[in-house]
Amino acid sequence: MCHSQGNTVVAAYLELYGNKGIEKIAFLSPAFQGISILGSLYRKEADLSDKADQLKFFVESIMGESAGTDVVSLLLGALNFTGFTDGLLRFLQKYLTSQFDLIYKECLAPAFGNLAGTWSFVPDEYFDDAVEAMFEGRENAPVLEKINYYHDNVQVKLPEILEEAMVDGTDIIICAGYNISTIPVSLTPAVHSDFLIDTKYMSIGATCAPLGDTLGENYVQAVDCGHNHVSADLAVDASTCAFPEYTWFFSGMSHSVFPAGYLKFLDTYFLAENKVTVHTYEEYPQFMAADKEGNLIPVTPAEEKSGGILGIFSELFA
Repeated sequence: MCHSQGNTVVAAYLELYGNKGIEKIAFLSPAFQGISILGSLYRKEADLSDKADQLKFFVESIMGESAGTDVVSLLLGALNFTGFTDGLLRFLQKYLTSQFDLIYKECLAPAFGNLAGTWSFVPDEYFDDAVEAMFEGRENAPVLEKINYYHDNVQVKLPEILEEAMVDGTDIIICAGYNISTIPVSLTPAVHSDFLIDTKYMSIGATCAPLGDTLGENYVQAVDCGHNHVSADLAVDASTCAFPEYTWFFSGMSHSVFPAGYLKFLDTYFLAENKVTVHTYEEYPQFMAADKEGNLIPVTPAEEKSGGILGIFSELFA
């Protein structure tokens, strides 16, 4: 069982040494395909402008069930409505822009650019630009050999590596969070994540609706594989994942949160004598969430916002 960056270590191990002696692997909140915020920062991008709505998404993601009725959420809505938040963020962005070259040269590049392990967090689509920005033509920097090796042989080839391990007898499951906003400081718009890692990267290819929206009532699953892989809340289509039958999604579950029901699910997987898929257990469908007691429950269709005076103000300032 591996979590977060631990997934990059296990992925690299499989590429280097194979899967001999490994019966089961659970990839939890995996960073093995990267993180958009790291990709943006590594290619020298940071943007706070026009992030008022995303900031509200982010705060509401953290608040969970109280979102939309909590005073803080309502206050943010009111500030967004008046334009105050956008004005403040533009001011902060102006200051960041004036200092960013210095911050990048004196801190980000020397402190993180030479850490090979953190480069595993740079998604493929960001990689070439990030290398150019970080090393500024220093193609012979010693760390580049390791950086390029992981990118070319592990990250890009990950589906092949995992497929080979599965064919060779290793059972694999992937667990990804969604319905939480990414941190609103990059050029990336608000997307589904577990607070830190983008859902599409954790799941190796899930199709996600814009955060706060749905794929649409008439949405048709992208890949017709004979099974339904669209979440009941119409937020995620798992049919486009590299391994849709072995990838679970947990709504509103933050990156390092492990509810009791989640741990029980993992115990069930590791103790199972046969291969486990998203169809094996009725109590563990592909899309789940944790209730207040920490038990896992199936994701249900999106509910209407609550009524009452707070609900009215929530709608007004949404």
